[in-house]
Amino acid sequence: MTRKNGENNRFRPGVVGVGLIALDVVIREGSMPQYFAGGTCSNVLTILAYLGWRAMPITRHAHDHASEIVTADLRKWGVDVSYMHVEPLTKTPIIVERLERDINGIPYHRFSFFCPSCNRRYAGFQPVPLKSLADILPQMSDSAVLFVDRVSPSSVAAAKKARENGSVIYFEPPSASDEKNFRTLLSTATIVKYSHDRIDELEIPKGSVKLEIQTLGRGGLRFRTTLGDFRNHWHHLDAESKKDLVDAAGAGDWLSAGLIHALCKGGEEGFLKTKRQSLLRAFSLGRSLAAWNCGFVGARGGMYGSRLQELGGLVKKYALQSYDLVANAQPFVERNDRAQICAGCDLSFESLNSKTFKSRAS
Repeated sequence: MTRKNGENNRFRPGVVGVGLIALDVVIREGSMPQYFAGGTCSNVLTILAYLGWRAMPITRHAHDHASEIVTADLRKWGVDVSYMHVEPLTKTPIIVERLERDINGIPYHRFSFFCPSCNRRYAGFQPVPLKSLADILPQMSDSAVLFVDRVSPSSVAAAKKARENGSVIYFEPPSASDEKNFRTLLSTATIVKYSHDRIDELEIPKGSVKLEIQTLGRGGLRFRTTLGDFRNHWHHLDAESKKDLVDAAGAGDWLSAGLIHALCKGGEEGFLKTKRQSLLRAFSLGRSLAAWNCGFVGARGGMYGSRLQELGGLVKKYALQSYDLVANAQPFVERNDRAQICAGCDLSFESLNSKTFKSRAS
């Protein structure tokens, strides 16, 4: 995949991601499985790369077959994969998404970290050791944003360094904790976003986080901030309606990518100058992107079909620059070979692709 001629990296904002990068295996009733680079960090960075950002994830994937698929997918969208294999290496996390329908025929999804054949648990996220991160930190000096969705000593160190460099720290924790590293990240972050079904509410140190967002599923979201003359109490925004819902997975990732694209190109200095209407416009963009992708299978399913170019139109609708969008996008090609997807049984990509799955909803 190539970009249009005339692109100049110097004018493209940069984002570094420290968090979950996994292989998504999407299983839909009556269909062959589909494979994507997935995980919150991966999804946000890939969307931003499509919108013209210099995106660089930092992780420690082994050179296994799952990582080959993930890396190839990320590279397709222009993501810098230079630090995908930071030592010591660990097995690539795998997430199984099952798409089903409830008794009313409404689609829903559930995630699993277990093999769909033998139920053995796949490898989980392993943070990059602090020592291994030391040589990479200087590469973050000109990035406008650091995206973090997992807490570790290395993500804390990255956040502190990025803050020194004037970057926006976008922290998206999957759960709350009282441990020291979590509290440090919370006090270092510029923006914090979390889901109501995982975190009821965070106790954020006064004066630290500039924008707090809680997503409410079909109920939309609420936020509080002192930016743009908002008073620092909760403000609610409805979700954008979607009549042809296919899969809501990844909606929060699209919201995050939209907010970052609209608000954070100028790093922390630019973000702190955000006006009221700019903030509301950014939320509108994020919600529109999330609703659009809900019409496709997979957390970034809309990026793999003939409707890809609609993304550029959505961005332009909010009078935002999208730089040089990726040209000649090709749909993701499903793998069909004998490499193992599970070390605990003989399940291979070939045998998984040959299966069809029935809904377990009643």
